Amino acid sequence: MILFSPPSYDRMADTLLKYCALRRGDFSINRFANQELYITVRSPLRGEHCLALGSIAPPDERLFSFLLLAHTLKKGGARKVTALIPYLAY
Repeated sequence: MILFSPPSYDRMADTLLKYCALRRGDFSINRFANQELYITVRSPLRGEHCLALGSIAPPDERLFSFLLLAHTLKKGGARKVTALIPYLAY
């Protein structure tokens, strides 16, 4: 299983990688000149089970990038994409 997480979740991702049988996925989130987001995945995905770790709050910023990551993983050939969205309200 491959874990994909944004830089803001590095501590949580490192803990999951330490205790679970996961590999870290390599990707980047960038913007085109017109400010639209795009994601580049550099890890091989074909037939893999991918775990996307992230947040959906605030929705105007993180929800869209999270959904775009899940879509890009599936479109890139991932067999299954599982969302891991911890509720960290404070």
